[in-house]
Amino acid sequence: MVHKPDTEPHQLSATERCIRRDLDLPRHVVAEPPADQRKHHPLLAAFYERRAQSPIGQETIEGLQANIVAYSLHAGRWRGLTWHEQQFAIVWLLAGRYHRSGERDDAYPHFRSLTKQQLLPSEEDYKRVFDREAHRFAETISRDVTALMSTAHGQAGSIVTARIAGRIAVRAVNLNGDLQVAVRMQLHPGQEQIPAEWLMTVLAAFFPHAAFTDLAWSREIAGAQVASDEFVFSLQS
Repeated sequence: MVHKPDTEPHQLSATERCIRRDLDLPRHVVAEPPADQRKHHPLLAAFYERRAQSPIGQETIEGLQANIVAYSLHAGRWRGLTWHEQQFAIVWLLAGRYHRSGERDDAYPHFRSLTKQQLLPSEEDYKRVFDREAHRFAETISRDVTALMSTAHGQAGSIVTARIAGRIAVRAVNLNGDLQVAVRMQLHPGQEQIPAEWLMTVLAAFFPHAAFTDLAWSREIAGAQVASDEFVFSLQS
């Protein structure tokens, strides 16, 4: 499985197979972000509008060849199959088909005919989501760290909290001019640990003039113990 570096509460993505085969759309649509894809098809528009609000639907689809909890998505006579992959905080549009009740090419028999390999996201599907997410992370990290440090310096001695790029929970405190930063090692939401390159980027933003070897780590911030999944970084004295 690909390792996920994730900025919004959950990401949205339609698989390439769904876009190209089920919806019969050109290849360039696959590379577009979900907000732009919605103009190409009513099912993509419904996917963006509804699953951005809630990662799950109301009607589950049974009998699939992949062992997942999938939901039906309606857009007029079109039906989609969506899956909230909680581990990576991604909601996928896995399949789509025009609804012709009782006919052989109806949406639901089509969904059940897809093998596990056909239905689930490919390595390229994951890579596309993670690359897009990494780009957003790079765009927002400087702004978020700058805002948190400004607050910490303005409230010297008080621990302030923030979520960097929407996914990395941090706490910071300015103690007599010395900065301490507690970083939670699990991304929010989801069950993934912070990728090493993301952690290095966050620390570089907080300590821009220091090498990694210049940093010390501990399990206390402002003299208080931190949670089991937090580490505190500061400049070595």
